[in-house]
Amino acid sequence: MYTVFNKMVSLSLYVALSILITNKVFATECGAIHFSNEVINDQQYVVVVRADNGVSVMDLGKYRDIVEGEYRYILAAGDHNLILDIWLKKDFSRMYRTWKRVIAFHPDAVKPEPTLTRLIKVSVTTDQFLQFSLSGPRVNANFELTNESSEKCNPSNLMPSQLFLDDETIANNPELPEVLEYRLARLMADIADDTLKHDNQVKVAVIANIAPLEVDTDFGIVLDDDNTRIKLLAVLPNSLADALGLVSSDIIIAMGGKPVDLKGTSAEDIVLSYLYSVKHNDALTMVVKRNDESIQLSHQYLPLAFPEASYQIYNQRKEGKVLIKKGMLINGYALPAALDYQYKQLRLAINDYIQGIKTSDGVITLVRAASFDKSFGIDVLIPTNKKGGIEILAIEPYSPAAKLGLRKSDVLLAINNQPLTNMKIEELGSLLTSLTVGENYSIKVSRSRQVTVLNDNYQPRAFPAFTLDITLISPQSIEVKLDFMYSMNRYSLSLENATLIRSSTENRDGFYIRNLGGTIPLKTLSDKKSQKKGYTDLQGKTHDH
Repeated sequence: MYTVFNKMVSLSLYVALSILITNKVFATECGAIHFSNEVINDQQYVVVVRADNGVSVMDLGKYRDIVEGEYRYILAAGDHNLILDIWLKKDFSRMYRTWKRVIAFHPDAVKPEPTLTRLIKVSVTTDQFLQFSLSGPRVNANFELTNESSEKCNPSNLMPSQLFLDDETIANNPELPEVLEYRLARLMADIADDTLKHDNQVKVAVIANIAPLEVDTDFGIVLDDDNTRIKLLAVLPNSLADALGLVSSDIIIAMGGKPVDLKGTSAEDIVLSYLYSVKHNDALTMVVKRNDESIQLSHQYLPLAFPEASYQIYNQRKEGKVLIKKGMLINGYALPAALDYQYKQLRLAINDYIQGIKTSDGVITLVRAASFDKSFGIDVLIPTNKKGGIEILAIEPYSPAAKLGLRKSDVLLAINNQPLTNMKIEELGSLLTSLTVGENYSIKVSRSRQVTVLNDNYQPRAFPAFTLDITLISPQSIEVKLDFMYSMNRYSLSLENATLIRSSTENRDGFYIRNLGGTIPLKTLSDKKSQKKGYTDLQGKTHDH
């Protein structure tokens, strides 16, 4: 039997997962899958398995077999979530055969990318051979099972670099500081809970999401509408403008060593034009008039960058049939603002910590098993008076402390009849974390001058197993991202009087460019009627001309 669920992923938002190769093959039960090369609309396509269950399996040394359509992937018996790259054959050959030579002589050459990416689920049994074919129009391409047969799978005949996925140790899997480990495990649990609550009728085995490199280039200023000068009405805290030293009421009179000339342009456009010209790590310079004085300002241009990352969270609460829910990948399901902020900040913190770790491809893969939350869920005040108890300052929602019925301002007197009056904070933590799952326990508290004993069965929050791939940020990657964003911003500005969005920016549903002064929406003016009323950006918001 076989099961396939597929989901197209927007190429512009796809993040390549890490290439992890092991030299050991341990499993004895395996099967094989093969993807036939196809011709669609007179174009030859090849299909490449990029990753299986969160780990990359593509063997670049076998590109010739892939191009010729003879490559088989040997997988352990069981369920596999495969990320597939669909390439134009000529682009794939160029990428993996000659790209190093091309880039050596032509540094500005555009790197080939896969045309589409899909996520599918395949169940493989022992000694089973499955052959899939690609069919349908390019944007709606699907995979069809064209051959299912029995074929003896012999792992000993495999090339060492062909990755055999069971539960082998993954390279580049560093341990993080305890605080980061806890933040990461808790965030993955929060993301899983938030994702599953959107449709509790659908039970998913893997919650997956792919986030591209994001560069926050908001300059952080609000300009006066008076186009005879560039006057700042406000400067946002912690922004690039704030770091430069700009303050409200400043009037910008020079940028990059050139006097401001507003003839034939707007204040916003001239500021953006200068900002687009500044490269990453270069000096950002301005001269402002402040209280009748000319003040020179200079600061290194270092926009905040959030590294590329992808996670797969394994849902251990699934029951019955396994489905890959529509929208499980980025742009189909957007994290709530609070979780998105935490995810970005955590990626930054992990990126800073792992900068010193050497990797062959600049990617680290964090693989974590399922665990339990060791936090009891209370903030406490240890009194100087040892005869008093331990006062609770705050209770964390949904924690064991909240489930037990503890309240803010309760004074802890004893845990399992063990007095707390002479206990240090470290000892209290050890006592609470020593509780085992399912253990009955009691806590004696003083509440409103009355002593109360609370009893419960200890059930800490379960943290799911997950993998997280993070691509280390490099100055080169930021420069490439900025160049792309700036070119798109310039292009969107050129559409001011356009009636149709051009083909180069088609099919970017939900995609928009955030510029250095705010959001410039890509415009979709589809008919004369819409032109009279205004235009609708790609977030569905209507704007007046």
